[in-house]
Amino acid sequence: MIKTIKPLLFFVLALVFVACNDDDDGNNNPTPEASGDISATIFRISSTGLTQEEWSLPIVNATIDFDNFIITAKNNNTGERLVFTLPPNLTNFANISNTTSDPTLGFATWKSAGAATQWSSLDFPSDEDHDLSVFITAVDTAAKTFDASFAVSIYNPNDSTNFVSFASGMMSNVPYVEDFEVNIGGGTMSWVANGTAITPTSVLTASQGGVLSITGTASGTESLIITLPTSTQSGTAFDLSDMNVLAGVVYTTSSGDFLVATSGTINISSNDTGAGAMNGTFSFEAEPLFGGNTTSVTQGTFSVTY
Repeated sequence: MIKTIKPLLFFVLALVFVACNDDDDGNNNPTPEASGDISATIFRISSTGLTQEEWSLPIVNATIDFDNFIITAKNNNTGERLVFTLPPNLTNFANISNTTSDPTLGFATWKSAGAATQWSSLDFPSDEDHDLSVFITAVDTAAKTFDASFAVSIYNPNDSTNFVSFASGMMSNVPYVEDFEVNIGGGTMSWVANGTAITPTSVLTASQGGVLSITGTASGTESLIITLPTSTQSGTAFDLSDMNVLAGVVYTTSSGDFLVATSGTINISSNDTGAGAMNGTFSFEAEPLFGGNTTSVTQGTFSVTY
């Protein structure tokens, strides 16, 4: 079962980690965020032509755990953000590249300043190659920093002829945090998918780095994964149509279609962080990421420990 859900966990946890990295803790005088340097030459290609400019962002840092190596570059004032979600390989001269649509091999997302939606390196047109590359040039394990070069093209999901290409990218003295502690739990779960009642044969939870994943696996390939902050307060309702919401759902159908929830809610009835116990309900509409039919999930419930 672990082999079945791991690629899905990689993708959905990445989405939530990205959102959590941008969460405001409400402190009016926050401690300055640790950062290195990042820059590149950026080419913007659209129907109106091509433009070129030198590019940089003021903050870049990283997190690495068992499943993900996530590099986040951002500007908190403008909202611009470039995020690399990569396999957990942070060693000298590691060359992480992906020329396919497989998210477990690495992908990048970019949200331009003031934009409502983000673009992805996985949205490339069928007649083009995916061209993500991150080369680790140096790792200082004592200081916990690294240097790297990178290149990637990121596409508009609504118009794949409109894209940006980051070339000659450089990162230096990027601080990273290691998080290899995982708390494992279980529980019960059920839902109705397109009118069919489903009770998973197994329910697994994993709490790591402030993120809780709840995975229900039914017969065959059918599975549902919910991710949300471990510290979520009782009574919280997550709106899954909000691109900035700190929660997400990935659903895999019995026929193997891979879908992501684009609307709906996750309601947390109770969460005892001391005891590590959470109860909630959910319903959502999920759209295919790589082609297939939409799925409507209703009457979802879960009661888990973590």
